[in-house]
Amino acid sequence: MIASGVTMALAGLVVMGVAVLGWRGRLPRNFFAGVRTPGTLRSDEKFRAANRVAAAPQVAGGAVMVIGGVLAAVLPTRDGEPVLAAVLVASVLIVIGAVRGVRAARAARSSGGRF
Repeated sequence: MIASGVTMALAGLVVMGVAVLGWRGRLPRNFFAGVRTPGTLRSDEKFRAANRVAAAPQVAGGAVMVIGGVLAAVLPTRDGEPVLAAVLVASVLIVIGAVRGVRAARAARSSGGRF
């Protein structure tokens, strides 16, 4: 469980880093990281709005992944319960952030342009 715990903790740190960049408005519009839907990719303004609103639940999801990964690495157990529980909770939080972000993108004004 050590390897999967460390992997999950590192993935959680990546999720948190991307979310913080989105919250600060420093995540450029791209096809790899952040809230990426056809609506959020229509303009820089929509992408920024979506990722700013999505940041808080996504940081929480990343933190759950880090905590779950650390617990999985240090607890003397071979079952995947800490990993599974953390993945489920983190997934729910990340999806909540994405839904909130898509709604914010719909409400954001756009200057047009395509990616």
